[in-house]
Amino acid sequence: MNRTFDTRQRMALHRRAKGKCELCGIRIGSDFHADHRIPFALGGPTEVWNGQALCPQCNLRKTMNIDFSSVIPYGRPPREWQREFMVSPQRGIIPFFMKERSKDKHERSPYVLNAFPGTGKTYASLLAAAYLLETGVIEQVVYCVPWDNLREGAYKTALDLFGIELIETKKPENLLNLNDGINKGAVVSYGQLGGKCAAALQALCRDYRVLVIADEMHHLEEKKGWGASFQSTFRDLSFLLMTTGTPIRSDGSSMPYVTYKKDGRMQRIVTNFDFGYADALNSAEGPDVLQINFEPWDGTVRWDVENEDGTKTPYEHKISEDLRGTYLDRRPKAEIEQLERDRLRHCMDLPEEANSEYLAKAFADADNWLQGVRKTQDRHATGLIVCSRCDEDEKTGRGGANQVAEWIYQQTGQMPAVIHGGDDGKEGTKTQKAEAVKWLKRYQSKHPSPDLPRWIVSVGMLKEGVDVPQLAALVYATNITAPLSWIQIVGRVLRIPLTGDKQFMAHAWMPRTPEFDELMRNMREAVQDYKHKKTKEGSEKNHGDDFGRDGRFRRETYGRGNEAEHDGSIHHDADGTHIHEESEIGKFRDLLPPGCSVAAVLSLSKQLGDTKEERMARFIKLNELVK
Repeated sequence: MNRTFDTRQRMALHRRAKGKCELCGIRIGSDFHADHRIPFALGGPTEVWNGQALCPQCNLRKTMNIDFSSVIPYGRPPREWQREFMVSPQRGIIPFFMKERSKDKHERSPYVLNAFPGTGKTYASLLAAAYLLETGVIEQVVYCVPWDNLREGAYKTALDLFGIELIETKKPENLLNLNDGINKGAVVSYGQLGGKCAAALQALCRDYRVLVIADEMHHLEEKKGWGASFQSTFRDLSFLLMTTGTPIRSDGSSMPYVTYKKDGRMQRIVTNFDFGYADALNSAEGPDVLQINFEPWDGTVRWDVENEDGTKTPYEHKISEDLRGTYLDRRPKAEIEQLERDRLRHCMDLPEEANSEYLAKAFADADNWLQGVRKTQDRHATGLIVCSRCDEDEKTGRGGANQVAEWIYQQTGQMPAVIHGGDDGKEGTKTQKAEAVKWLKRYQSKHPSPDLPRWIVSVGMLKEGVDVPQLAALVYATNITAPLSWIQIVGRVLRIPLTGDKQFMAHAWMPRTPEFDELMRNMREAVQDYKHKKTKEGSEKNHGDDFGRDGRFRRETYGRGNEAEHDGSIHHDADGTHIHEESEIGKFRDLLPPGCSVAAVLSLSKQLGDTKEERMARFIKLNELVK
């Protein structure tokens, strides 16, 4: 490859620059320097699209760095990790694609970005696309999202921040405008790739240099039809960027284009760039996400499974019991996984259903904490309860989101916002969807009303790409056990709040299953490391927050009740665990002022006395003084 521009190329660069240095703007003569935008040493070709006309002084001041300042949105500079993602010689996407560019396009590898939910994957992806478009490496962009309701957000981000005109494919016929000279590609959902959109996108990839961005790529396997249609539609793409915030699977399945490595009980995607929860907390420019405090609960769950002959098999297990160890070599893996879901499902039964305790006690603790936060820190702070289904089970009568919402109304006197798209397994009516979208937009407003309900009950709609910054509390009331989904759900309450307070601590009330316990401990370690670092620096603000798939078995189950006991708030003590007796928790609960969770106060109990009686007396005395 030629390292220097020839005479014809130099003339073209001079004409394009209108006889001025492209960095400082002074007049340049025939002695100007023809410089590579993407350095030759990093794979930048000696072509006009990758060249720039500079005065000798500007060129000598330049280094081997890739300059992408011309595509940075005004007032929205990239964060440190996003800059590294762009230009790092070892991990950057631009050097990576420059190396892949020399290969035949059917032999090129995808670039895989893992960035924790809420840290700016969309911005980073479109920043790379804007630079590749400006330099002529690509001619078109296709941005793929998992859900139809995310298309508009990606379209607006591309246009408002980067000036990239993309077609939002509400209707397949919109793609007829792909080659109008104005639009630079399209935003599509994975579900549209198997329909009428496929032919137009196939032609685009065949005729142009196209970058395809697969956002939340893990959904390409989750619904097998999506992965197949994606591969078929984009078989002639030029470059592929795949992004995720959850690069793990626990079901042994895999998705196209990527490779996996074993990580304990899970499979982990091999990535080109990682920016995890610990990285987001310790960002040089301040945390990109909030710290989180988990309030784990344990207890016994009892339920019956109906057999084919009409008989019932009783089960009784602790929430924290490892069912894979209990039933190892005695039950098929798929059946054990179904039992794990059954246990979690009946852990979430409403209190009136078979004397169930978990949801009642966890919600009471969560609501008490949330009311205190709204009075003292953030009047917009909102709680989220994630459920498995919209309505009660037709056969068992077990409650869904609508029944949970009614129960909360009975407990608090305030009806929560119910955000879901309709009946389970059905499309739902337009009225149901419109009402859910209406609620969502009210919460997503930059100036939300303080009169909005303090609790949201949701099924499915508050997921990847849906940000409600004022979410501060999470009550886990779904039987979803997949670590991938768990991380996405927890990520909903880790956004920086509207107040801009990056030291605020979100709270999550969780059943302490073996899978969740491992995930909680990993995040807990990241928070502990961050707190130690801030304490050492002497700069941490004290808020008082430390108060605080297919192949499944299909059969009916009947809950026989569950008992719940707080298993300690795993972020409060130095070793992360402090177990408390349920009897002591019950005595404390009625004495707590708003904003103090039971676990948070009990975690300080060893400072209040050596015996239970001393601790109770000391706490009552302190409570009276506060009042």
